Amino acid sequence: MKNLQRAIELGVFAAGLTASACGGGDDSPASLAGTIHGQSYSIQDAISSPLTYTTPGGRTINEALIALSTTGNACDGVSANTVQPNEQDIFIELTDFNGTAFGTPTAPGTYTIYTGNGTEPPNTAFFRALVVDGTCTDVPAKAAAGSTGTVTLAAITGNVFAGSFDVMLDSGDHVTGTFDPEACPALETPSTTPPTCR
Repeated sequence: MKNLQRAIELGVFAAGLTASACGGGDDSPASLAGTIHGQSYSIQDAISSPLTYTTPGGRTINEALIALSTTGNACDGVSANTVQPNEQDIFIELTDFNGTAFGTPTAPGTYTIYTGNGTEPPNTAFFRALVVDGTCTDVPAKAAAGSTGTVTLAAITGNVFAGSFDVMLDSGDHVTGTFDPEACPALETPSTTPPTCR
């Protein structure tokens, strides 16, 4: 998932494993209704993990990261630092903000989409869609970010964060969906090197 590192680099707070532990399978653990820039997303896999990173401004962010992908075996892709041609990914970040620190969610709740402007809500969510083309190159014109809406975190089991979303995007699109991912430890340490196109 080449888009993982880009997702973190473009994160709302930023200025600028083994296979047996990874998600995958025939039944999709997530759904997305609606289109983004006229494209539908056939979600094949969903993975999640707590994530900690530091922004260029020096803020430490602790969050839950949920990744939905149109390719299967998403965790294997993260572990191997690979991306598939024409891959479409959705990234959802959830964090509890107490005015001074950002904490990984520890209980179910409703998270409000935040665009990076103004004061962060106590339960902050960020949502974005990223796409690569047939040569695994980012296609910014097909990317979109949440502008309003909510993400409902329904359950936390270990490093699995499950729930649903109802989000308006800056592309003018409206998407809804659900996610019941599998834990993916590889998400905790995203690669900083360019991925291989597979």
